[in-house]
Amino acid sequence: MPNRKTFSHFLGWLALATLLSCSESKEIPQRLINTYATVVVTRNSIADTAEAQRQVRKILADSGYSTEGFEAELRTYAADPAKFRALYDSTSRRINAMSGGQPK
Repeated sequence: MPNRKTFSHFLGWLALATLLSCSESKEIPQRLINTYATVVVTRNSIADTAEAQRQVRKILADSGYSTEGFEAELRTYAADPAKFRALYDSTSRRINAMSGGQPK
């Protein structure tokens, strides 16, 4: 029976980890994740720096952010390693979805 007990403990830890990861991602506004992902994709796809900056400003404005407000919100997540990791993971998943699930 030790295998059944070990498996039960594994399932318990897996359920806990799933719940914790879901609650972390709910703390991050989808608007921030989507905007940050779009900014990253745009910056990587436009070679002309000035044009990329214009596009980024447009993305921020369309998303309801000022440049300062967007940067300030990013800094709040960068100050906490767990929140920063959650933001990074959520943004990475969003970028992956935007690129059709193909890793770059």
